[in-house]
Amino acid sequence: MMRGKRGFVLKAAISSGLLALLLTRSPLAELGASLTGSDLLLLVLAFGVGFGGWFIANLKWQRLLGALGSSAPYSDLFALNLIGVFYSLVLPGQVSGEIVKGVRLSQFGVQRAAVATSILLDRLTGLAALALAGLVGLALTPGSPFAGAAVWIALVVLGGSALPVLLARKRLPFAPTKAAGLYAKVWLAASALNDALLTYRGRPLVLAEALLLALLFQASVYGANYMVVVSVGAPLSLAALLWIVSTVSLLNLLPITLGGLGVREGAYALLLEQQGVPFSQGLAISLIASGMFLLLGSIGGVLEAGLYRALAGPKPANVS
Repeated sequence: MMRGKRGFVLKAAISSGLLALLLTRSPLAELGASLTGSDLLLLVLAFGVGFGGWFIANLKWQRLLGALGSSAPYSDLFALNLIGVFYSLVLPGQVSGEIVKGVRLSQFGVQRAAVATSILLDRLTGLAALALAGLVGLALTPGSPFAGAAVWIALVVLGGSALPVLLARKRLPFAPTKAAGLYAKVWLAASALNDALLTYRGRPLVLAEALLLALLFQASVYGANYMVVVSVGAPLSLAALLWIVSTVSLLNLLPITLGGLGVREGAYALLLEQQGVPFSQGLAISLIASGMFLLLGSIGGVLEAGLYRALAGPKPANVS
């Protein structure tokens, strides 16, 4: 695992190398024509749709927190979500943004177990929604050369997303005999996390609502990406886009580049090419989509810089 400054430099080098390699595959004139010829109005609308999806994602996080007896103002959670996007772009590791927003929220009085478990379930329901949408897209796109592998990946992700909740137990074994010490602290933290997972398992309607909100959020992502595809005039069906975006989103989790930069663009362009989209157009689509995500992260960066001052802190609440 790549950590620290050395890992950061290595990931930055890999990202730069992958982007340079992609640019060598596409004549700059064709890439420039695809970028400059895109419909600006559609691109603005695409960003609006993608940004609007975060209001849905934010509601999901708030609902998951509420199910554990914790509360936080919607506006505070929204700011933390965008700040999390910012840190996921600038820090090594694909979950760095989740860690930062979790630490920030716990500093304002929300119990750590509730914060950690709500973020975990937020991520797991998001992965489940990606897998389900990808399976639908594959079913509606006959003859895809990657269909077999993609189906298995989607099924593994879908099963893995449910595993933590299914494995939660009424009581963890190997309880420490002493209240102090590193083992005792780790066991107590794991026990609190386990209890929170049990709470979710006992409230299936909460999990169903979270999954529905995750699907709605993904719908905004697919809608925004499809508008980008249309804006450059690429020949691609919405069904094909479903499984392509799902696959790219899952590959983006690989901890080998900064914020998935390079992997995301390369996978997107190559998969689009397999569906008949010229590589230059596919690369333009991937760069525009990445640019929108960078813009979203930049908003989080502005909030982090101190322009957002409404974080007075949610009231402490006990996990039920």
